[in-house]
Amino acid sequence: MVGSKDHVLAQATGKDVPASGTAQVIPVPAKHATARKQSPAAPANQPLRTLDPVKLQKAKTAANDRAAAAQLGLSPVASPAGQPYGVYSGVNRPGLSASGCCSPSDSTGAVGPTNYVQMVNSAIEQLPVHVLAGNASALDLGTFGAFNATDCTYDPQIAWDEQGGRWLYSFLDQVSSTGSGCASISSNYLAFGWSKTSDASDLVNGWCGFLLITGSDLFDYPKLGHDNNFISVGANVYANSGGGAFTTSVIVAIPKPARADTSCTVPPPPTYFGSPATPLRNADNTVAFTPVPADTADSSPLGYVVASHFPGTGTATRLMVWHLSSNAGTPVLTADGDVTVAGYAVPPAIPQPATGTTSCSTAGNCLDSNDGRLTQAVAHFDPDAGKETIWTQHAIADAAVGTLSVERWYELIPGQNTLRQSGNVSDTTLHIFNGAISPSSAGNEAVMYYNAGNGSAGGFASFRAKSRNSSTPLGTVTNETILASDAINDNDLSCGVNRRPVDLTLPCRWGDYAAARPDPLDANAVWGTSMLTGTGGTSTTAGWRTAIAAYTNGCPWTVLSPHSSSAITGSTNQFTATSMGCSNPEYEFFVGPSTGNGPWTLKQAFSASNTWTWDTSGYSAGDYDVQVWANQTGDSTANWEAMNIANITLTQSPPCTAVTASATPASPSLPGTAVTVTASASGCPNPRYQFWILAPGSSTWTIAQAYSASATFNWNTTAQAAGTYQFSVWARDAGSAAAYDTYVPGFPYTLRSAACTSVTASAAPASPQLPGTAVTITASASGCPNARYQFWILAPGSSTWTIAQAYSASATFNWTTTGLAAGTYQFSVWARDASSAASYDTYVPGFPYTLTTTACTSVTASAAPASPQVAGTAVTITASALGCPNARYQFWILAPGGSWTIAQAYSASATFNWTTTGLAAGTYSYSVWVRDASSAASYDAFLPGTAYKLTSTACTSVTASAAPASPQAVGTAVTISASASGCPNARYQFWILAPGGSWKIAQAYSSSATFNWTTTGLAAGTYTYSVWVRDASSAAAYDAFSPGTAYTLTTTPCASLTASAAPASPQVHGTTVTITASASGCPNPQYEFWILAPGSSTWTMVQGYSSNGTFIWNTTGLAAGTYKFSVWVRDASSGAGYDAYFPGATYTLT
Repeated sequence: MVGSKDHVLAQATGKDVPASGTAQVIPVPAKHATARKQSPAAPANQPLRTLDPVKLQKAKTAANDRAAAAQLGLSPVASPAGQPYGVYSGVNRPGLSASGCCSPSDSTGAVGPTNYVQMVNSAIEQLPVHVLAGNASALDLGTFGAFNATDCTYDPQIAWDEQGGRWLYSFLDQVSSTGSGCASISSNYLAFGWSKTSDASDLVNGWCGFLLITGSDLFDYPKLGHDNNFISVGANVYANSGGGAFTTSVIVAIPKPARADTSCTVPPPPTYFGSPATPLRNADNTVAFTPVPADTADSSPLGYVVASHFPGTGTATRLMVWHLSSNAGTPVLTADGDVTVAGYAVPPAIPQPATGTTSCSTAGNCLDSNDGRLTQAVAHFDPDAGKETIWTQHAIADAAVGTLSVERWYELIPGQNTLRQSGNVSDTTLHIFNGAISPSSAGNEAVMYYNAGNGSAGGFASFRAKSRNSSTPLGTVTNETILASDAINDNDLSCGVNRRPVDLTLPCRWGDYAAARPDPLDANAVWGTSMLTGTGGTSTTAGWRTAIAAYTNGCPWTVLSPHSSSAITGSTNQFTATSMGCSNPEYEFFVGPSTGNGPWTLKQAFSASNTWTWDTSGYSAGDYDVQVWANQTGDSTANWEAMNIANITLTQSPPCTAVTASATPASPSLPGTAVTVTASASGCPNPRYQFWILAPGSSTWTIAQAYSASATFNWNTTAQAAGTYQFSVWARDAGSAAAYDTYVPGFPYTLRSAACTSVTASAAPASPQLPGTAVTITASASGCPNARYQFWILAPGSSTWTIAQAYSASATFNWTTTGLAAGTYQFSVWARDASSAASYDTYVPGFPYTLTTTACTSVTASAAPASPQVAGTAVTITASALGCPNARYQFWILAPGGSWTIAQAYSASATFNWTTTGLAAGTYSYSVWVRDASSAASYDAFLPGTAYKLTSTACTSVTASAAPASPQAVGTAVTISASASGCPNARYQFWILAPGGSWKIAQAYSSSATFNWTTTGLAAGTYTYSVWVRDASSAAAYDAFSPGTAYTLTTTPCASLTASAAPASPQVHGTTVTITASASGCPNPQYEFWILAPGSSTWTMVQGYSSNGTFIWNTTGLAAGTYKFSVWVRDASSGAGYDAYFPGATYTLT
């Protein structure tokens, strides 16, 4: 599987199907392995076994006649434009073919990580995946897995199990009576098994085989599926080894072996569902026919099974869905129900060119199109649907399309019983039949394989494909590709004209089915297997062949230009790819020898660029192939979707014969000079240059610039030490593999050093200055071309110099004095040339700079408005300092009875906005400290504490009222409103006194004059409410209050109660039961539901008190027996356990 996903499993509650029993399994007896041989044929003249042969013949006759009438004047078959469209990795090749007997082919196949495995009615073949050649092996089914090597084998199925990491198979095995061929059968088996590992190549020793004994019953048309837990097989059961009547369809569930188990241990007895006594049925109770388990291509704990309703002589509109689950290892089959689809009928048989316009009802040489049954199903998570979905299909007639056979496909969401999408593959002149659809491993793409043909001169059967991706409109598949075509009529032993006696109502057997499966490694590829005519056969032999193809929704075709070219080694060559059939391609380019077998070197990884330029430098002369992969952007890049190869011949270019070099400006130069070394080679068409340098005093040459087409090297001499350097240049042609073709011997280049001879420095503004002044120190050096300066500072009282600004080209240092202590500082400047390695070339001795300070001498302050004021007044205290240039102020407040607190810390602001809201009345004091910004003292001056009085205004009275007025029923929303007078900022506190209780605060002091009293759940009785009020400035418990006012709450109990259950008792456990109660005498009844289990004396509350008068009782998983249910009721205003109750009533689950 490509990647992994969190699956959303659409599970619905359905009715479980009782198991019909288990079956005995035996291992396959050991046999001598041989190369592939043909097994004995099943009865050659056996028509398709169906649910109702009489209705099928009538339906076929009608459909054949309608189709024949519509084909008069038929046009020749036209091929789709733009072939091929989406063949993947070049996989489109023949598969197994008939070697004498057995028709139809029963062709099926599946793809795994390393193998493609195909099965037909008589043989199995494995081929290496993507190559489909070499190490292939085949074996007849009798030897591979039947009871005897000479048994009659047919209806094979093969699947890759991604969860188990192995292959799964099944087929029918009939043991013939001695000497009777396949005309008389002595016993019947369902053969099944699996590969020991993911490698399918060893068909003799690499597989485990088993036989399920079916006695005299034939499990006809077995379809193989699987999920995380079980291998599942759906089949139609016919009595008397297939010679008798249809008795039932069955679904067999076989426990899967553990992953990596290679022991071939016989599995536990499989469980089967459906028997003649209890036939498997559809949701509408009609008999189910041809259940098809889905091949789960990803991971799912549920296994899905689908079946179409048999249309008979009319039209059907339903598909039935079941799912398998595991209950502690035991399989459980649940009938999810029918999915409604567009109407479908039995399809007509398919005329061949030999048929012409004759009705297939009387031609005896048409191809069988089956009876409207589903033929395969694949399940995979669809990210667009967000769920695991099932893809399936069948050949049908659809009156809305026409009279010809069409292939109807579906994507179902199992469990939800919904159809996500469905569509028809149809044609106005061609019959479409024998289809198989599968999603890719991406989950939201799909490929539909099918046969097409008609009775025109060129209407031989062909093998075709269409596809869809996430952006394709729902219900459609597009871009038809013809993968293979026939040029001969089928005329084998199964045709009606060749039967003895001749029966012209019967067609030639075809199919019976095809296969489509997702590639587990490439998220966008789907592999398919189908049947074609082959040699056509004779009246005594079969003549079919099969075809294998892989198809993708990605880029199907790409071309590369130039397709063939020549160039000299060392040249650059551009290749351009062009893709068709994909909207957003990306490309990957490789180079390899033209042997066709690589090794390939990746030169440009997948990108949107369709061009790649090959620099052939370093490549020897010879023939090379350039390969391009083209994939649709977003698809897997593990394999190509389209590929093309171009050939290029490289011839050896001549070597460089000489090289010269020079430097500009000429030596010597000062360090820091930009020096350019230029080389020039002769005698070669594509010179490449490599520059070398040898530093003074070193014996090791260093590559200064590696080989490139540039003939110049720009030498950055900044910070290089003075001295004599050596330069050399190597030259070679781009096509040369030598270290060099020629070179320039080392030539010298000198960098000289010029030291700074002196340096001066000054400060502005001149010393002394106050702290906080911005001071700039400027230096000037002489005698050196690239002076670098380093500034030092020595703080007062310190003996350690500190770097204030490290060496740089800046000749100035901006000294920030803010916050520095007053005193005398020392400055020094070092100077050196940029090329100098010394600590300094010269320096300025330390020179002084003094920072002074000026203290504030006094401070005054005033408050506005003047004291006294009511608490809550906004008061501004303003200060003013003298004697200092940069005053900083700090404000203090002393509350009554408290301690001094900083109200506003030192800042340049001379005002403090005092918020008095919420402060207690009383006499406060304020003080202001002041200091200059340069001062380190706590303060330079201060204002002594100054008194400021805050007063309060008490509320004089308060009134309160309740709405609605008393009395009211419990549960009524009551609003108590208060109104105070005499105070500017009233604050209210609400109290409630319950009957027989004590006063409690219902709503604490706030500016809200209303209290919303919730009475729900309170006991009936007379309550009392009161309101306290005080001004926001008041420290009292209250300024005034309203005396307690009575308020009465009443209640109305429920008088009686009735209850009933639907459906009526008894019912099968798993039934959903609805218990409904109804009370009288109370306005707001509340219900509580109780259940008493069989044998228990303890009632269990299953739904607490609520206004819901119904309880949905889920009986799934409950034991059979007689239960009791009871209901309590009380009014919403009641405080009782219950007002009335319904006595326990019995309910029996069977």
